[in-house]
Amino acid sequence: MELVKLEKLIDEVTAKYPLNSQEGKGLDTFVSFKLYHPDRRNNPEGFWYVTEASRVGDDVQFAGLSGTGFIGGLGARIEPNLFTLSGLMNINDRMGHEIAIDNDFKPGTVRELYDAERPLQPYIDNEIEKQRRALILASRDDVCEMISGYFLALDADMGELAHKIGENLADEVTSCMMANKGVEKRPALLRVIAYRLGLMSARKLQGW
Repeated sequence: MELVKLEKLIDEVTAKYPLNSQEGKGLDTFVSFKLYHPDRRNNPEGFWYVTEASRVGDDVQFAGLSGTGFIGGLGARIEPNLFTLSGLMNINDRMGHEIAIDNDFKPGTVRELYDAERPLQPYIDNEIEKQRRALILASRDDVCEMISGYFLALDADMGELAHKIGENLADEVTSCMMANKGVEKRPALLRVIAYRLGLMSARKLQGW
């Protein structure tokens, strides 16, 4: 390992991004440098993307994205992890190969690294999907109020029934949006209402 260069990188990260300094940033977390295991270039377990670092005694505690499981295991994936410099050095000693600095790596946010860093792609895709589902769930109450208001506008005496209709249809809209990545809120809402009101047959609905 290029220890002089690594020490310089560590100094830069500890000064700018100490541990917990990027908490909550998600895909906008900045990745400063990347380490890799020369014998595991195509295995996610052989990558360490450093986002934060702090010196702890004679050691360095890193936070970042790295492979899970054991070297050479199946089903490896990149996930947020904590790891230490001494731990990485122990891997060197145990495996007989030195972990290296990726000199071709270009720092950027996790999101910005999607095209350049293939090992990160499944993780980024999963995080984007989690965000999408969270937004859908957060919008459910808005959808319910929209539907309830629609039926109350048709009949001011509907009251409790309008809210029940709103609840049921909001659940269907949410399920529809969860299942179809290409469906936005309003089209999903229109499809479900049209179908439930008998304005559109199931066959026509599939192609709408």
